[in-house]
Parts: sequence; structure tokens; C-alpha cells
Amino acid sequence: MQMKPRAQRIEILRMWALGVSVLFFGCGLTAPANATVSPDPATITYKSGDNFLPTPLEEMYVLRGTTVTFKAMGAAQQWGGQPIPLEKNWAITGEGVTLLWATPDHTMQIKFDEVSNDITDFKTVTVKSDDIGDQGRIIKVVVYDLIPVMTPDDNFEGRSETDVGIGETGTFSYTTSPLNQFGAPLDASDLGGLKWSRVSGDFTVDPDFGGGTATWVVGTTEEELTSQILIQNGASKNMTVKAKQKSKSPVAHMIQKPGTTLRHTKNFAGIGFKAYIYLLPYNVSYKNLQFREGECFAEADGFYAGSNGAKHSQSESWLSILANNRVNATDTVNAGDKAPPFAEGRFVWHIPWKLQLHIPGLTDIVFPDLTIANHIKSSDDEGTTSIRKVNTPTFTKAANAESSGYNDP
Repeated sequence: MQMKPRAQRIEILRMWALGVSVLFFGCGLTAPANATVSPDPATITYKSGDNFLPTPLEEMYVLRGTTVTFKAMGAAQQWGGQPIPLEKNWAITGEGVTLLWATPDHTMQIKFDEVSNDITDFKTVTVKSDDIGDQGRIIKVVVYDLIPVMTPDDNFEGRSETDVGIGETGTFSYTTSPLNQFGAPLDASDLGGLKWSRVSGDFTVDPDFGGGTATWVVGTTEEELTSQILIQNGASKNMTVKAKQKSKSPVAHMIQKPGTTLRHTKNFAGIGFKAYIYLLPYNVSYKNLQFREGECFAEADGFYAGSNGAKHSQSESWLSILANNRVNATDTVNAGDKAPPFAEGRFVWHIPWKLQLHIPGLTDIVFPDLTIANHIKSSDDEGTTSIRKVNTPTFTKAANAESSGYNDP
């Protein structure tokens, strides 16, 4: 039945007089978490990017530090095909929220600064009409922190939580505070969708489509790496949380193989030892690198002059990197044996140590030389021989010392 003109005027006046009050409670609601309320007298929207969207019927999620713009509109009646703006200013009380500004057309900007203790600890907004005492419209806000998580593929005990080795791979994910009712991070879809991306530094990021995870591969340059996780939609749309890592180039380090001894043959000028090669630091992983020794030619004089120009051949193949960043080989550092008469002499190989990045499915990248590993041996006129390589101590044996092998007790 068509509304009488007088009745129509009364209804319009009633809507015109409709008011709004907004209350914020830091301690949450006493109503059940999924309580529903009357949609009258208002539809409340929030700004997401450039658009105003209806607030959800259940809880909404807001990143701590987000400034949210709300707008209340009359919902019970339409005027000219559009919602009727309510005509009373906003008012708020409570902790953990900051009113930045409000306007007479019922647009208000609020900053959420206090994280919810759990997913039932709502920051609530109640919009109602005091004129008719209706139940109103309740917006339940869970305020959360978004915490980036970086997990290397080689996630060994005791490794650095912030540094990574060049060539390392791993995954990005996230956690939240508060967690959900099962003790897991809040779902990325509830937060508006989460996407990882690279900001700066020599590494690549391959994100999923909104689920809050990604894979990463560190490049070949030592530098700071910055990435970010972007909220794609919702009240915190386009807000980001950044994560920083530091990539580390390896430093070569050699030690005598534990449990071995010096080799020597009595009455000869000679010495040798077994060694392990490591890539430092130990608290990152270089398992995606491979190692080899390169070719060089000796510089020798005196007692060793006959070996001047002797060739050091390149390793037959690239060697893998084991746990603790140890090269998968034992190096025999040997001066050989030379019979008397003895004399002073010196022999040096300047051996290039090389690395390459090897990740299955990607093109191998050969680095500039890691270092020059100087293999140095010397003798005196009594046949006492010394030898060292890279950073090892100088090991010495007199010609008349008792014979010994690499593995003698």
C-alpha cells in the first residue's frame, strides 16, 4: 500500500533525528563473540584503499598502528536511492584507540595502538540510536601485530637468526600476536591477504598469492637484504611490515685434520700434514656453494730450484660443502722428501681457491677467487723443513727426527 504523504513526512523526520554514539571498550564485550545485533539504525563502512566497504558482521582485523576511517550511514530508509547520512557527531571513550578527527557527516578517523590480548579481546565500536533505544550495531576489532619469520632451508641448531650465507635459500612466513584459538597464526585471508616482496639487496623473492609465504634465494654480494610483507586488502590495506637480513661472504680457513700427526721420513728433508678446509662464519650455511683448487705454477729456489715452475693442477671436480661449512675433501699438504746434501731453499704455490653457486634448476654462478692459498715450504742447510698453507701454523721437522705417518698415535 502506498504511504500517505503525512506518514511519509513523519518517517523522514524520524530518520533525520536519528543519532549516533560510539563507545570503545579496551577490555572486550560481555556478549558472546559471535553475537549478532540489529542492523538498524546504521550501516557502518570503513575505508580500504580508495573505497568504503561494509564492516563485517563478525570481527574485523586491524594491524596495530593502522589508522581506520569509519563512516556511518542510515540503513533503514533510502533517500534518492542513497543511504541517509546520520546527523549526530561521533563520541568515543576507552583505551588503546586514538580519535584523530571526526566530521559532522559521521566520518571519523581512529588509530588502533593497543594489541588485543587474545582473539576475544575486542576493541569495540557500538553505533546506536539513543532516541529509540535500539540494540545498535557493534563492530568488533581484533588488533594484531604481524611478525615476519625467516626460515633458512639449512636451519641447523645455533645458526644466526639474522645473517645468511651467500647462495642460501629458505622461506618467508609470518606469525601474529595474538594467535588464533588453536595457537596458530591468524589466517592470512582474515587479515586481507599477505604478500612478500623484495625491497632492496641482492636476493630474489618468489611469493605465493596472498597466503603470507614465499621462497628466497640470496645472491652473491655481501650486503643488507630488506624484504616486506604487504597487507593486500581490508582495513590495513597497503600497510607493510619490513624484515632485514645480512648476507655474509665466506672466509677461507684451514686446520690440521683432528686426530692426525705430521708425516716425516728420518734423515730426509721433508714434512706433510692432513687438513680440512672450512668456510667461515660457521653460523650461516654455504651448502649451496661448491669448492675447487685452481691451477698455478711454483716459484722455487735454492734447495728446491729444480721444482721451479712445477704445476699445481686444478681439482678434477667441484667439491660440495658439508655440515659446519666444511669442504668435502681432506687436503694433503706435503713437502715431499729430499735426500742430503741439504741446503737452504724455498718453494711456493699461489693456489687460487674458487667457489661456485650451484642450486639445482638454476644456472651455476662462478665467483671471483675466494682467496689465494699460499702453500709454502722451506729448508735449511741441516735439512730442517717447514711447511704451512693459508692460515695454518708453520709445522717443522728436523731431518734426523724419527719417522712418522699421518695417522700415527
